[in-house]
Amino acid sequence: MEFIEVVVIALLMIGAVLHGVTGLGFPMISTMSVAILFPLPQAVALVVFPNVFINIMVLLPSKRTPNARSLWQCISKYGLLVVSSFVGCVIGVLLLKKLSLSWLYLFLASATLFYIFYTLFGQRKNAVVQVNADDSAGSSIGKQLFFGTLAGVVGGATNAMSSILMMYLLAASNDKNEIVKTSNFCFLLAKIVQILLLWETFTQLDSRALWALPIMTVLSVGALLVGMKIRDNISIVFFKRCVLAMLLLLSLRALWQAF
Repeated sequence: MEFIEVVVIALLMIGAVLHGVTGLGFPMISTMSVAILFPLPQAVALVVFPNVFINIMVLLPSKRTPNARSLWQCISKYGLLVVSSFVGCVIGVLLLKKLSLSWLYLFLASATLFYIFYTLFGQRKNAVVQVNADDSAGSSIGKQLFFGTLAGVVGGATNAMSSILMMYLLAASNDKNEIVKTSNFCFLLAKIVQILLLWETFTQLDSRALWALPIMTVLSVGALLVGMKIRDNISIVFFKRCVLAMLLLLSLRALWQAF
């Protein structure tokens, strides 16, 4: 195994651990990492199945949250966000299939840099600015449609939809379990869209990529379980800063590839 392949595997596992700790991060980190070895459309296709397993595991009932809001309640509350993200993802995957690699890498780098900026500076503001109870129904509908569609387009093309979803969910709710379940359900729907629309890409994967697929899935799921176990015994702030630094380097690499 070459050194660069070891690095990619390490990045994947770090992303899965982060997802286990926070419920977020793996789709973007896995895509950025695998794109080091494969063209972006193939990278998006390769990380679909590891992401599906991880999203399902996060959505399963947990002993840690016995009184948590159910997935069905989350879907009922954020139905328009879910549906619009699904539609947006279809648009995003079509862009992934049509745009040149240079534009795709630029899109991915931009979405990742935005995620870094938003995580560092935007969440502090949104954490205290909740959606007011007197917001009109029309305003809430418009926000869910706008943020859902935008997140879907970005997620379908680059797997970097989490930052857009968080902009709405962190302002609309202060229930961590509700935020994690809703976002991961949107992630799961995005993966289903990608499987259906990128099936031709799957059929064209070479033997190297096909061997990588089960290895990535097993290692990612194992690292996710580790992240769930250490969730209460690690400084999330420090860990997320390390991941953001890693994402910054990967996004700069994607910008270099774009230009």
